Amino acid sequence: LNITEAPSGLVPGESYGDGIYIGSGSPTPTDIYLSDIVSTSHDRHGLFIVACNGITVERCTFGSTLYTAMNLEPNGSSEVIRNLTVRDCYIQDSPVGLTSNNHYLGHWYNILWDRCHFRRNTEYGAYCGLANSYTDNYVFRDCLFYENGDTGLYVIGARWTVRGGATYDNGGAGLYAYTPKFFIVDGFNAYRNGGHGIQLEQ
Repeated sequence: LNITEAPSGLVPGESYGDGIYIGSGSPTPTDIYLSDIVSTSHDRHGLFIVACNGITVERCTFGSTLYTAMNLEPNGSSEVIRNLTVRDCYIQDSPVGLTSNNHYLGHWYNILWDRCHFRRNTEYGAYCGLANSYTDNYVFRDCLFYENGDTGLYVIGARWTVRGGATYDNGGAGLYAYTPKFFIVDGFNAYRNGGHGIQLEQ
């Protein structure tokens, strides 16, 4: 399934639910491509993913929602988000930019955020992880987290990687990691934040 910009621009907006919903069920949604979409001003989320195997999202804007701009939320152990790439997107102007805090025993595998901007959200730029979730190869590469009301990037648990990019001008910490295990931070800059630049806690 490919969804790209229409000649006049594909702009799902002002819905009572989610702008784009990629759901559960059998079989799992696979091989989806989204590009050049503006999904804003919804009563829930700009993009909501419950389960998938193979989604690429490029050059999109998600924001100005009542909940989160983007939400990755498997409902339990039977639902998995696998092989997701989000590149050159803006996640902005919402209470929280990105949430990846699953229900009990949710799974993510091979998640890449590449050159994305998490900005101007009321609380967190991105809030990811739960103690009882399974994460493997979840990567932020060359992403920017800035001008969020609280923490730029907040992660919980194991197997997160942050390479390149920066977190700055946030109201709280630039990067906050709680109970980090197998956690890699490489070439990531943190400056002009209201709290610690990078804070790791058990």
